Amino acid sequence: MAKLYFIFLFSAFFLLGCEKSDLNPNYPTVIHKLSARTLAQMKTSFFQKNKYLITSLNEFGFCDNFRNSGTAESPPLSTILTQSEAIAIIKNFVSQNAAFTGVNNPNKLTFTQISSSSGYYDGATFWNIRSSFQKINSLDVLSTQIRFLIKNREIIYCIGNWYPNVYLPKKINISQDKAKSVLLNKVVTHTGIAGQKWYVTISVADLNKSTIKLLVIPITTDDRIELHIAWQVNIPGPVHYKIYVDVMTGKILSEQPTIIS
Repeated sequence: MAKLYFIFLFSAFFLLGCEKSDLNPNYPTVIHKLSARTLAQMKTSFFQKNKYLITSLNEFGFCDNFRNSGTAESPPLSTILTQSEAIAIIKNFVSQNAAFTGVNNPNKLTFTQISSSSGYYDGATFWNIRSSFQKINSLDVLSTQIRFLIKNREIIYCIGNWYPNVYLPKKINISQDKAKSVLLNKVVTHTGIAGQKWYVTISVADLNKSTIKLLVIPITTDDRIELHIAWQVNIPGPVHYKIYVDVMTGKILSEQPTIIS
C-alpha cells in the first residue's frame, strides 16, 4: 500500500512538471474541418463515382450522414451475391474511395458482422456488413467501425471511417501507474432512470481492481478531430466507469459509465 501511494505522489509531481515544450509538436494528429467549398467539391466527386449511395460525407470529408432524399439512383436487380462476392465489392469500393473512407489498404479490413436479407416488395437482396476497428501497430482506434449496406450488387450505404495518418510517439510520458494515479479521489457521477444522481469517489482499492489498455481515441470538437494515444482504465463496481488518460499529458480525455443506471 505504501508503495502505491508513493507512485501516486511521484506521479502528481511529474504531471505538474510536464510542460508543453516536452511534447512532440506532431502530437496529437489533428484533422481539421473542411471549408464549405472544399467539402462541396469532394461531395461532387464522391457522388459522381458512387451514384447509388444514399449516404454522404461529413464536415471532415469522411463517409457519414445522408444525401438529399431522392438524389441517389436505385441499383438494378441482379443475381444473388455470395458472402465472398459481397466482401470483394466492399474492398473494391474502399480501394476506389480511399480519400473518403481513410482506408489505405483494403486487405487490412476485417469484419465483425455479416448478414444478408431479401426485400419484401422489390425482390432486392441485401448484405449488411460491419468492419472491425482500425488497428495501428496493434492498437485499436476507437469509433472506427465502418458500416456498409449492399443492395443487389451496389453499395448504397457507407457510414464511418478509418484514419489514414496517425502519429504514434516513440516514447510515452505517462505509465500505467501514473495514469491510475491521475484518477485517485476523482468523483464520477451516475444517473438513475428517474434522473436522480449519485456519486462515487475512486479509491486505491478501486484502481487496484481496474484493468488498463493502450489505444487510440478520436476526440471531436466543432472544428477538428484530435487522435490521442490513451490508457483506457476500466474500473469495475462500485465505480463502473471507463476513463481515458492521455499518455503524453496525463489529461483525462473522456469518461463514460459502464452500466445503464
